[in-house]
Amino acid sequence: MQITVCDEHETAPARTFTISVDGGEPDEVDLCEQCARPLLDLIAKRRARESDAAAEPAPASSQRSAPARARKKAAAKKATATKSAAGRRAPRVTTMAEIEAKKQAAAEKDEQG
Repeated sequence: MQITVCDEHETAPARTFTISVDGGEPDEVDLCEQCARPLLDLIAKRRARESDAAAEPAPASSQRSAPARARKKAAAKKATATKSAAGRRAPRVTTMAEIEAKKQAAAEKDEQG
C-alpha cells in the first residue's frame, strides 16, 4: 500500500502537482489540502477568467492580442510535450512506522516547547 504525504507537513492524504516555472524543468510536489488551497484557488480564478473571455464576442480586429497569442502558444507547447518515465520522480513512500515515529517526535517537541 502506498500513501502520498504532503512534502511540507508530512500528512496524508496529499495530491501530487507537477509545476514548471517559465518553461523550466517540471517538478512534482505532494501537497495536503491546506498547502494546495492557494494553488487550487489560483487555478479556479484563471479558469473562470478564461471561460468569461470565451463567452465574450470576438474583437473586430482580426489580429490577436499578445496575451491571446501567448496562451495559444503555451497550449500548443503543452499539447506537444511528452512526459518520460525518467523525468518523473518516484512517489515518496512512508511506512506506518515512520509516520508514527514522526508523530511521536512532534509530540515530544511540543511537550518541550
